[in-house]
Amino acid sequence: MTPPADLRVTPVAVPDVSDMDAGTAALTYGAAGIPVLPVLRGSKSPGSRVGANWHHQSTTDARTIVGRWSATTDGIALHVGRCGWVAFDVDHPERLPLVLKAAIEEHRPPFQATRPDQPGRGHYLFAQPPGRSLGNANGALGRAWGEVRGRNGVIIAAPSVHADAASGAAYQWLRVGPVPVLPEAVAELLPDVGEARAAATPEAVRVFLAEHTRDARPDLLAKMCRAYLARVLGGASRHEAAVAMLAGAMAEARGGNYPAAVAEGALRRLFIESVTDPTKANVRTPEGAAKEWSDMLAWAVAQADAADMAAVANRVADLDRFDITNWVASAPSHGVVSETGEIRRAINLPAEFWGARPLLGAIRDHAHYRGLSADALFAIVAARACAMTPVNYHLPAIVGARGSLNVITAIVGPTGTGKSTARAAAAELLPITDAAIVDDLPLGSGEGLIDAYFEMVDEPKEGGKGTMRVKRQTKRSVLAVLDEGQVLAEIGGRKGATILQTLRSGWSGTTLGQGNAGVETRRVLTGGKYRLSIVANFQTAHGGVLLD
Repeated sequence: MTPPADLRVTPVAVPDVSDMDAGTAALTYGAAGIPVLPVLRGSKSPGSRVGANWHHQSTTDARTIVGRWSATTDGIALHVGRCGWVAFDVDHPERLPLVLKAAIEEHRPPFQATRPDQPGRGHYLFAQPPGRSLGNANGALGRAWGEVRGRNGVIIAAPSVHADAASGAAYQWLRVGPVPVLPEAVAELLPDVGEARAAATPEAVRVFLAEHTRDARPDLLAKMCRAYLARVLGGASRHEAAVAMLAGAMAEARGGNYPAAVAEGALRRLFIESVTDPTKANVRTPEGAAKEWSDMLAWAVAQADAADMAAVANRVADLDRFDITNWVASAPSHGVVSETGEIRRAINLPAEFWGARPLLGAIRDHAHYRGLSADALFAIVAARACAMTPVNYHLPAIVGARGSLNVITAIVGPTGTGKSTARAAAAELLPITDAAIVDDLPLGSGEGLIDAYFEMVDEPKEGGKGTMRVKRQTKRSVLAVLDEGQVLAEIGGRKGATILQTLRSGWSGTTLGQGNAGVETRRVLTGGKYRLSIVANFQTAHGGVLLD
């Protein structure tokens, strides 16, 4: 591989790299004046190979490129922002704003497909208009279609291996050549940004986290955490989503909305959990994820220290009008928006609910500090409270007979959204110490659930001569748990299984048990004499079990 001369020119076109290996393609991009970075195979992180301050390490220098790609399987990141370009990363071409769609059709910019089997999905490149410095914000274009990559933006380019190659994803230039200037009709809908700032030192990070401890608006942190999850579930890069959310969170923490250390901890847990998930592509080791997070935090603190606090205050005011449901609906589809564009509204308890009582606000704040869904934490705390409620409490007989306070709580969400963690946090908030309450019982068969209320005890025989072992109800309440709701369907589908019938009857508070057994082993729970709470976790794809 002979390195061509290092042509230090302002890039005006995308070269053809068809049938090239990564090293030769990187040299070809560099020769065209496009700064490049090596990235780990399958990664979308521009710092995955060179680390922090990656934005200062992109290069067109042939010798550097040869050294970086020699005998490696690394992919290639094009530093399009440093080229003076702006890339439109389109995930949903059918949702493109008309003005952007018209610009693409008229000017036919270079186009790299990321899903060759999905026409129109991929990267479209334009040159920044004179005098403009467009960033990575979507501005008035909205988020329903994809993302903008402007100043300091990168795209992964062919012949890199796509993170989702196993499902048919690939980087493939379908149109190369000159890069046209972005039409003003599109540019005026996008905001400018300032110069990038160097990352903060470890000591500066430590001081920042220690200094900013005010807690005026902890609810804003929950919105930030939910927004990160929504972007990741929508298919966005976990790294890029975390960078954006972390920078915003540190700026809001500097404004006194919530403690910087709390925000850092909540977002760190979400990020590390998402990038170390073995079911996802490009899995990081815990050590690698921690290093990646440290680099992002250093950059975010630097941005926050130099942030325009008036602009941050205005953004906070906008967040007060922020509807997470609509935000998620405009994000790339992940089940909130159907293929036909129909919005399936997310469940979010309103601010009026959390403000109705101090106890509810405390539950919400505890969830925010732990990076959890406040809705999920409340639902599980409520199930625990029901388990602790005496059996003589009931709902009034407004229609028909009086109602049971027995409850079945289902927490529905994808893997990695903290369903099990919320259960542990609820136990911390509302511990159960009463020996007459069975806590955290794994849910199995219907017979096993009923049997949890009973124990073998010694009772005097008739006539007072000796004792005999009999089964009697010694527990008044059971809180049962199920970590994976799909198991419920599997158990219920077995021949002779009684679990589904037992759950339906138990929820209604009617009599449960076996009346045909011998006196020593008979198990009958009389209606109104027991309390039952169930907490079950369901992945979204298995939620039909609930409806069935």
